[in-house]
Amino acid sequence: MVNLSILAGELSKLFATMIGQVLSAIIAVIVVLVFLAIGYIVAKIVNWIVKYFLVNIKLEDEIKKRNLQNALLGFSITQIVTTILSVYILFAFLGGAADVININFFTNLIYSFLNYIPSLVQGLIVIAAILFIAAYIDNTINKGEIILSRQIGLGIKVFLAYVSLIIALPLILPGVGEKITVLERLLELFISALIIMVGLGGGLAIGLGVKDSIARAADKHQGMFDSLFSKLERRRSL
Repeated sequence: MVNLSILAGELSKLFATMIGQVLSAIIAVIVVLVFLAIGYIVAKIVNWIVKYFLVNIKLEDEIKKRNLQNALLGFSITQIVTTILSVYILFAFLGGAADVININFFTNLIYSFLNYIPSLVQGLIVIAAILFIAAYIDNTINKGEIILSRQIGLGIKVFLAYVSLIIALPLILPGVGEKITVLERLLELFISALIIMVGLGGGLAIGLGVKDSIARAADKHQGMFDSLFSKLERRRSL
């Protein structure tokens, strides 16, 4: 009888523990769902305010007027801004839920991600700005009557995209700051080679231009030179 009572006591404790864990899990799920629901509502309100502001200042319209709507690879500034804000707000509320239900691992993980988002935003701003500049230059070149305008525009876009990658990578991926030295070195070599090529080409063009100018001047004043040399020959003979 003593053993049965002890067993019954142990089973009741186990059952009570299981019930407690189940209730804790249910409460945790409810807390997370409530926080996410509130975060979703807050994100919707914030995004509505942002969209309303961007529509009023006609940012997207100005971008379309300048034919730069495809600069961000099909994405719009409104889409990017609202997506980042939604992710930030939802994770902030999720971190609050993890803090309430006392899951320290997820709390630290979520807040680490939230601390990373400002650096990510800086990197995206750099990339977006350079992509807009590249698209503007490409449009300007294509409007003019320049030989191989498409190829030149593509080359400029690739070059600027490479530059934006070098600048933005340490911001988007903080751990690779020291590992992009090779990319920076390649950029330096490319710029040095480009300067040398432009210098040689410019010097050659100037040299040929000066040569042609001298030849035309000589042809134009050929009679004067012949007369001058004739006079010199006469003086020598005297």
